[in-house]
This record gives sequence, structure tokens and C-alpha cells, in this order.
Amino acid sequence: YLDTVIQKDLLPAMQEAAVNGTVLGLERRDGFDPVLDRAVYNGTQSNEPQDVDMCIACQSVHSSTGPLFMALHRLPRGGEMYMPVVAVLEHVMLTFISRIKQQMTRLCDNKTAFKLLEDDGGKQSTLSLYMERRKPFTKLVHAYADGDMLEAAATANANSKQPLLAPPAGDTPRQTEQKGESFTEEVADGVEGEEMIMELELKTLGPLFEFSKDRKVNEIKVCTDEELMKALTLSHSLLKVSSLLETRLKVRNSSGFNKPLTSTRPLRESIKTVTQFGLKMAKFCRLDMLFQNVVRLAKVCKSSTLVARDAVRIPSSVNDLGEYLTGASDNLREAAGNAVTAYTLSSLEQYIPFCLMQTVRVVAEGKGIIHKAPLTMNGIEALDRSGSVLY
Repeated sequence: YLDTVIQKDLLPAMQEAAVNGTVLGLERRDGFDPVLDRAVYNGTQSNEPQDVDMCIACQSVHSSTGPLFMALHRLPRGGEMYMPVVAVLEHVMLTFISRIKQQMTRLCDNKTAFKLLEDDGGKQSTLSLYMERRKPFTKLVHAYADGDMLEAAATANANSKQPLLAPPAGDTPRQTEQKGESFTEEVADGVEGEEMIMELELKTLGPLFEFSKDRKVNEIKVCTDEELMKALTLSHSLLKVSSLLETRLKVRNSSGFNKPLTSTRPLRESIKTVTQFGLKMAKFCRLDMLFQNVVRLAKVCKSSTLVARDAVRIPSSVNDLGEYLTGASDNLREAAGNAVTAYTLSSLEQYIPFCLMQTVRVVAEGKGIIHKAPLTMNGIEALDRSGSVLY
């Protein structure tokens, strides 16, 4: 009797609630907007981590599908009631993914950062692969991963003393090796590792740092402040909701490790797709933040402050960049939390000095504003103070 009630009444109601609740969240105009708390006395100290809410669309997916995920743990594996529940969850995730793609297209269309993350075939570009070898990217992945799984992986790595096996000589080389490019499998660590990854990234980004060529810099398309905040919120929300949904599919076995439920592979693949979209948006935000700096610092070599004779004045673009970074770090952290914001601002300590050195090279070549008037000591002092302001 109870099986009949569950199969004919309870499960259909739960399935309908999951689908309708997800669609209602996705149809809202503010479904992917940041959830900001503007309370006067509710702000935390700057050194405290903030637990930022997901966007409304991701909250609706998480809350609406909760009863069905709980039902999977109670129903007989592979039974008549088990597989329809898995199918409904797959349908919900595919609907969610289709709306994610629309939102990503709306935010990233025609942006330079998004074009560099994909090759002509729409696949992951070499630059995107290099970005994944930076340590901040690994920290971002760990920040949204399941803590139990990380602890188990760390314990397994600490207990294993066996050397790694080399691949057979007859194996087919990877795609990057076939192209003749040197690619590092290990995560770059330390100053030397970060410098190596920067050199690899500059193979693609190098032309955009040629400040003497206005055409290259003018072609850079960056996000507005609102678009960047929405993109960062989307990245945080996708990574958080995918981590929560993946945890719901795991069950602890007798040995103490979590393993996924049976017959849920397509569902797990859909959740992994959401994770990949979240990581892709994080990389997009990091590149766009870098280009925000490049667009502003490219104007320094054309500033009249370099040829000023009466006083030392910092270029307006440097002051603008300083104010932008100060405001962006607070606003982005409030909208998307610490982890994604920290990744977005990572590697600027490398690229800002590089941009300043590019400015010095342009001036040394006699290009920029120096082409019209000679460089003065006040201009040299202005460059020195610009570095101090940005540091």
C-alpha cells in the first residue's frame, strides 16, 4: 500500500515541484544577479571570510531538487521508482545548463577574454590550459571541493610511498606534444614556477601588451562593472551549487569513504558540466580583470605628465586604476566571496610591473608622448610614484 502511495502520489508531486521550482527560479529577471546585503551593521571585518549566497537561480535548483536527491538514498537501487527519479533530475540539470549557456553568452559575447579561452573549434585553448597550472587555480578548485574528499586524498597521498610509473614508450603523445609545445603537467609553485607560466601565457597575450601600437590595445573589449560583478557571481554560484549537488549523490560505505550512487553517471556528468562552466567563468573574470589593468596602463606612455616641467603629477590613468582596484576588490568580494575574487585578482602582482616596464620600454624607444616632447625629470619621478601607488 505504501509503495503504491509513494509511486503514484508522492514521487510525482516531488518531481513536479522540482521541475516547476527550477523553472520559476530561472525565469526570474534577477535570477542570475548577485544577492547583496546592504544592511548598515551587517558587514564583516575585511580579514574575515564571507559566506556569500548563491544567485536565486542556483538557490532554486538546490532547494527544489533536495527532496528528490533524498529520495534516491531511500529507494531501492535500480527499481521501478529509482530510475524515473534519476531521469527527472537529469532533465532538471539539462534545463539548468541550457540557461547557464544563455547567461554566459549574454555576459561574455564579443569580450576579448572569452575569445582567448577557446580556439577556433570552440574547444579549450592552450592559454586556458596554462592558466589551470597556476597555484591560485588549484586553490580555487579546493575552496569549492568536498572537504571529506580532500582530506581522504591528502591522507592517501601522504601514505603512498610508491614511485610514479612512467607511461610506455609506445603511447600516443598528447595533443599539446603533437603541436610541439612544452606543457607542464605539474602545478607551478614558487616564484620560478609562476614566472614560467607567465612566459607561456605571454605567447598568446604578448601582442596585447604592445603599448606603442594603439590598434592592438583599442581592440580589447572588457566588461562593465555590472557585467563583471554578474560574471563573478555566476562563477561562484555554479561552483557552489555543483559542489552541493555532487555531495548529495555520495553515500559513505563501510570503509569510511564516500562513493556515488549507482546508475547516476549521466547525472554526475551534468553536475561536472556545471562545475566546468563555473571554472570557465572564473578564468574569464581573471582575464577580464587583467585587461582592465592593461587598458588603463597603456595610456601612461601617452600622458603629458611624462613631459611636465613645472611639477610632478601622477598620470590620471594610474589614479583611475588605483581607485578601480580599491572599489572592485570590495564590491566583487561582497558579490562572490573571497575565493573567486582572490583568483580574479591573482597574478596582477606580476602583470602590473610588466605593464610599467612596457611603458618604460616605449619611452626608451622614443615613442608615445616622448615623440612630441622630451622626457623630463618630473616625468621620471611620476613613473616612479606610479609604481608606488599601484604597489
